[in-house]
Amino acid sequence: MLESLKDFKNFNFESYLSDEVQDILCLNIPLNDSVIEVNNIWLNKLECDLNIDYLANRILIFEDSSSIDFKKTNQNLRGFLNLIKINLIENFHPSNHASIFLNSESDVFFSQVFQNLEFKQCEKKQILNNLTNELAYLSIFPIFERCIGNLIYSLKSCDKTKIPFLLRDLVNESVLTELLGQHLINLVKILFYTPRSLNLRNLSWHGFLNSDQYDSNYIYFLIALITKINHVLKKAKITLKPRPIFNLNKIRSLWFEKNIDLFKNFRSNFKNKIMDSIEKSILIEKSRLEKWNNIFFNFNLSNFSLLTLVLPELEHLLRKLYSIANNLENLCSVQIAFTNEFYLTLDDLLNWYQISSNRKNYLLDTIDKDLCVLIFDLFHYQDGPRLRDHLSHGELDFETIDDFYVEILLFISIKLISSNLNTYLGAFSERVSKNYECNFHPIKILKKEIFEIIENSSILTQNFDSQIEIVSKIHLTMENFKQKMNLDNEFELVVYRYECFNYSICKTNIFKPNELKLVSIFRNILKEIEKYLIKLNDKREINKELMQNKNLRERQRKNLESFQIFQTNFEHFFNLYFRLLFMLIDKYIFAKDLIILDQFYVDEKKYNEFLKILKNNLKLFQNMSSFCDSNKWIESSISIDLNKDFKVVLNKLLCFV
Repeated sequence: MLESLKDFKNFNFESYLSDEVQDILCLNIPLNDSVIEVNNIWLNKLECDLNIDYLANRILIFEDSSSIDFKKTNQNLRGFLNLIKINLIENFHPSNHASIFLNSESDVFFSQVFQNLEFKQCEKKQILNNLTNELAYLSIFPIFERCIGNLIYSLKSCDKTKIPFLLRDLVNESVLTELLGQHLINLVKILFYTPRSLNLRNLSWHGFLNSDQYDSNYIYFLIALITKINHVLKKAKITLKPRPIFNLNKIRSLWFEKNIDLFKNFRSNFKNKIMDSIEKSILIEKSRLEKWNNIFFNFNLSNFSLLTLVLPELEHLLRKLYSIANNLENLCSVQIAFTNEFYLTLDDLLNWYQISSNRKNYLLDTIDKDLCVLIFDLFHYQDGPRLRDHLSHGELDFETIDDFYVEILLFISIKLISSNLNTYLGAFSERVSKNYECNFHPIKILKKEIFEIIENSSILTQNFDSQIEIVSKIHLTMENFKQKMNLDNEFELVVYRYECFNYSICKTNIFKPNELKLVSIFRNILKEIEKYLIKLNDKREINKELMQNKNLRERQRKNLESFQIFQTNFEHFFNLYFRLLFMLIDKYIFAKDLIILDQFYVDEKKYNEFLKILKNNLKLFQNMSSFCDSNKWIESSISIDLNKDFKVVLNKLLCFV
């Protein structure tokens, strides 16, 4: 537990940037205003239209034909930053100069960036200070990333287009270079590309920057680049097509209401105790103390602003605790940003193993297990809100962030900050520990998906008497399985086993990679089954109508007959297959005998063989789905023939029951 850890101070640093990163950023070096040709910077000062070719030629320094020397380039750039900032403060307004590019992100840009900087055309709602500067800094990079992704999506004009996830990959898209030109792309790359660039987005969102290291001059430069892109889009008459964003309300039904009620008014009820806890914490550096006090006690901040401020600090805390728990004092790359390696992500910090050595990650043993459940629910589980990822990549609908997310994040933060939390919070902390239930654990979601198929599938009702060898073998295996589980009925075991597993069983069980991989393949099979059953039902309804048509061609009639034969075969096959699949899930995922389960995962050969068989099963339903789309019912029947090839598949699965 946190209170058992020692030597916290050995993991505190004045700066979390390596010397080389500080050199590239030119920290503590004043801006150079030696540029003489001021008018050459702009094609049109009032329109804030940058002369990109002039700037690129004056600023960019290359190590070779394609690699930018970011340190020398930034030194050149800093001679222009103040002049660019002055003109933007005088003339820029997003509705006039950036609305085409910002598009659906205009509102969040206005509230989080424009109102937090010094623009003369903005009526200020608050006093500008370090906090508003950080908010603008943290907000503009996700907005830019989202808009660049929307631009690529619009240029490729295809709903199925896969847009790169990372900003460094987005700026390398050829369609972007063709539209904007290489000079403009290179200027963007100065700000965020690899760890050898200024890499401002990652340095800020991964929690490496202290409050005095947020330089707003770079925000104004990025706004100037945004304005330039807007001019290009206006001239080319391109309208951006926004992509769907993540709406927290869509997963509201998956949260237990009692969990939401647990955290109501946490911050206001414990204001004084929290302040005392922050000030006494040896995990909080003096340079970050003011920011933490603002996070907890500035009640004028919106929920979106609070999340934007707290998430990098929370990741910074987890980095520090990860280093302490795994005794990585001499391997400070976890905490300190270097230019020769990518940083560990939040998912890496929460991984079962240390990424660098494949040894166990003791952070998960160090943090209270109840706190791990909260952290995994909010950040890690694929079906949860994944708040940090969605917010930092500009994918979150900011209007759907309610008080619950703020309160639970602040509760997690104060528990990490304070080693004497129970002294401060007492009964509140104990109530959370006893009553919070995991919402998005893979087992909970898997159970939900199984139950939905059971409820929605009308063909899961039959018991067949058959002389087919494999059917008899499955029935015999199921009888043995029922006896082992002390169950009386056959198919009812599915519902029974679903309901008898209380969610609390998996409440604090953090899965290892092999376990997650197995859950994932089972879930993918279930998803393919569900998709296939929907398709098959649609075909059934269409074919019912066709059967009434007496003017069908011979080919159409034969196809309908093939469908009828297949439908009977499929019902037989599926009743057997789903029972068998559930027995496997029950044994390897829901199992209570953890010793036997651990032995299975240790046996790498057996595990990989099982995984391969399951992947083949997944492929079967993917093929069946394609056959269904093409009305290939003869091929579909062959795929599930219990007397032929599929008998081999079922026999292989039976070996693992």
